[in-house]
Amino acid sequence: MGSYCFFNVNKSVVADRSIETPTGSGIHFHDVLTVSLGGVGVIEHVVNQTGGATPSNTTPVDVTTFP
Repeated sequence: MGSYCFFNVNKSVVADRSIETPTGSGIHFHDVLTVSLGGVGVIEHVVNQTGGATPSNTTPVDVTTFP
């Protein structure tokens, strides 16, 4: 699964996460990613507080397993 940001109107937008989910037994994600299209705006994490921030060069940030 993938998610992206495209903040062309307000380039200073910073989103905390791309995917927010409860944690607990039976909740798992595999091979999810996020990317900043156009290199503007930032998503700080992929899933909850896991995964790094989107770089400004349109490089995807991957999380192979969560939790």
